[in-house]
Amino acid sequence: ENRCTAGAIGGKLIGGTRRLAPSGSDHGKIAGEQLQFVGDMIGIHKPDRVAFEFSTQTIAGKQAGGFTNIDTIMMQAGMRWGILGISHLLRVRCDEIQPAQARIAFLGKGKGRLKREDAKAAVKRECLIRSLEFIDDNQADSICLWFALAFRIDPDFAARDAVARMRMRDPSLAGAA
Repeated sequence: ENRCTAGAIGGKLIGGTRRLAPSGSDHGKIAGEQLQFVGDMIGIHKPDRVAFEFSTQTIAGKQAGGFTNIDTIMMQAGMRWGILGISHLLRVRCDEIQPAQARIAFLGKGKGRLKREDAKAAVKRECLIRSLEFIDDNQADSICLWFALAFRIDPDFAARDAVARMRMRDPSLAGAA
C-alpha cells in the first residue's frame, strides 16, 4: 500500500491510502503503479518537497526481529529509486526519513526504538490526541512522516508544536505563554 499526507505547514492535512496492486502481482505491475502513484500525488498536490519512509533494516534484509525475503528487499529498494527518480524529474525536493526519526519527531524523544506494533499503536494514539483523522495505521504513519518533514523544513513549527503538545497533555497549561 502507498499512503500520502499533504498540506501546508500549519494548515489542514489531507491524505489517504492506495493499494498498489493485488497480492501476488508481478514486480513490474507493482513498480508501474508505484511510479504512477507518486507522479499523481505530486501532480495533484504540487508540493515544494516530499518525503518517504525508508528503512535500512528492510533493505539489509532484517525486519521485525527476523529476516525478510528477497521480494520485499527488491520492492523496497526499487520503490526508493522510483520515488527519488520521479521527484527529480518533476523537480521536487525529496527527503528520505527513517521510521525511528519520524516517530521521534511526532511522538517525542525516546520513542524511536519502539517495536513495530507498539510504534503503530503510539502513532495512532498521537493522531487521536491531536484530532488528526486517519483511516488505518498506514495513513497514521504517513501523518507521522509529514510532521517529521515539517519539522525539518520549519524549526519554528517544531517549537510551536512542542508547546501545543504540552498543552494537549496538560490542559492547565492552556493559558501559559
